[in-house]
Amino acid sequence: MALPSLHKTYQGGTTPGDTDLVNQTIVMGDPSTTLFTIKEALVNMDQNPWTVIGSSDSTASGMDAVDRWVTSASVVYRPASLGDMSWIVLQNDAIGTTFQMLISLEDSLAGDPGRENINIAFSVTGYGAANGGTDGDTGTSPTSNGAATFSLDASNWHGAEGGADTDKVLSVIMSTDGEVTRFILSQKSTGIPVAGFGVEVPRLPSGQWDTPAVAYLFKSTAASSLSCFSWEIVQDTETFSARVKDQSGVNFETLLRFVGPMSNGSEMVDENQIGINPFFHGGHLIFDGQTAGYDWGTLFDCYWVSRAVSGAHAADLDTFPATGERAFVCVGDVVWGWLDDGATDLSYT
Repeated sequence: MALPSLHKTYQGGTTPGDTDLVNQTIVMGDPSTTLFTIKEALVNMDQNPWTVIGSSDSTASGMDAVDRWVTSASVVYRPASLGDMSWIVLQNDAIGTTFQMLISLEDSLAGDPGRENINIAFSVTGYGAANGGTDGDTGTSPTSNGAATFSLDASNWHGAEGGADTDKVLSVIMSTDGEVTRFILSQKSTGIPVAGFGVEVPRLPSGQWDTPAVAYLFKSTAASSLSCFSWEIVQDTETFSARVKDQSGVNFETLLRFVGPMSNGSEMVDENQIGINPFFHGGHLIFDGQTAGYDWGTLFDCYWVSRAVSGAHAADLDTFPATGERAFVCVGDVVWGWLDDGATDLSYT
């Protein structure tokens, strides 16, 4: 059976000590440690890493390109209303010249007793006074000009364990051209993914899109023992966030669905190739509202996997090919492009 060719080449995030952040255990992984580890992976990619535009460690702040998240202890949640907190602004030039991601820990202890609620927002035009917003301080995160932003719901993103943190396994990958950033966070004891994140340039985006970019965060609870990469979560829940144009040409923030077939047979692998591998089925980003009814594109190296157990079914962690240079990996009901090597494996336990 022929496989589709990878659209991108991928790299694993690394720490300054060159620890490959693919299939790495975070012992008794609390949210602050996991956030710090993800940040380390993003800014230490070998090719086209994210860059720090500004940060706060709850005692000092600035939109001055200084990374104040030097250890996990620098990632501080707000203790009370209007109290000091940590935030960081990261930039990815490959998505847009001033495309930035803001991660802030704004919820107070009363509203977030398990400390798993974070804020993740994106600005096409950038954050801070230099981009028409404000620089923020230790008690307030930076703002953008407000005209080109979108955000994710990142409440209980860490498995909803309510502070009873257990070992996690983290893999952070990024395309070498910088256009695709993804991570998988899983429960070590069960091997179940509890969070899957991506911020990406879509493949074959609609011409209506000024700065094509989409972000998503799949979530499931550790207690449920359900993979966050399930058909029901990814397709039936609108979790893909973006800024697109409505039919009158006005830009606005909206939620998209990633839809596709879930049966086996001769179906489309992607928009331009007839599927000859029964495991791979392409998906599309669509919005089914009345004001933006376009096909907005698809995702690079991301497919639905067949659930047909009689002859065409891939199991979690199956790789394609099964040995040698592995280009794809099955994660729940999704197949992702992988590192295309024979040494690095994606494993949750």
